[in-house]
Amino acid sequence: MAAEAHSLGTQGLGLPKPHAHDNASAGQSEPDRLEEAGELESLRMRAVTLLSIAGWLVTLMLILLSFLGGSSVLLASLISAGLNVMPTLCMMARRSDGGVRLVVAVMASIQPSLFLLALDASGYSSDTHLAFFFALAALSVLCDLRAVW
Repeated sequence: MAAEAHSLGTQGLGLPKPHAHDNASAGQSEPDRLEEAGELESLRMRAVTLLSIAGWLVTLMLILLSFLGGSSVLLASLISAGLNVMPTLCMMARRSDGGVRLVVAVMASIQPSLFLLALDASGYSSDTHLAFFFALAALSVLCDLRAVW
């Protein structure tokens, strides 16, 4: 019985027979694969740039919140500025390799925590935790599962 099911392959399950063009690399020439790799790196570089700019916007918002008072807000804005240094340097060096994507992921995942720290005494701390979902979604543009995990 098991040998019979094995000999049926995917056809016995009612699945269509795989075609050669279903494989992404099958039938593609080397220049086409290199062009796709270049497009992916270009997308990742734009993602590093956008997330670095977003990190500085978060720092700016925290600095503006620090004028309302509270030492925790000032501490959060200083930590946020420190977190943004490395992604910004990598962005300026036009790097988007695996290590850079992880650095950007750490920066983007800690920024919502800084908002929670800054808004702890206010009534908005329960709403601020939703920023974690935004940060997680923003990491998807890096096209790297390690950055999201």
